Amino acid sequence: MEGRLANFASKEQIAGHLLTIQQLRGELEVAREVERQREAKIEESKKKLAAAEAEKVAIQSDLDSMKEKHRREIEGRDRRAREDRHHACLCWGQNWSRRNQCPKVRKNRH
Repeated sequence: MEGRLANFASKEQIAGHLLTIQQLRGELEVAREVERQREAKIEESKKKLAAAEAEKVAIQSDLDSMKEKHRREIEGRDRRAREDRHHACLCWGQNWSRRNQCPKVRKNRH
């Protein structure tokens, strides 16, 4: 029976183990809280990234629309210039003295 009692830890050892357990639990809680905060920052960063991506898509769409609009404007100006030149040539060929009188020639293209 005394052999069995010898295998039990003393009160001081048990108190030391309990203190170690409490310290480890405290450290675990701190580590868990740090991990929660890190995950919250990651989620916030993901939301910001998604918002930035959405804004990028919208801006790219606006840019593409502006490019297309300007392309159409340039094509329209080129077409008008070709038409004006064609009409001027026709008028010039028909009547050398009255080429500036041709009603189809546009004076102001804007």
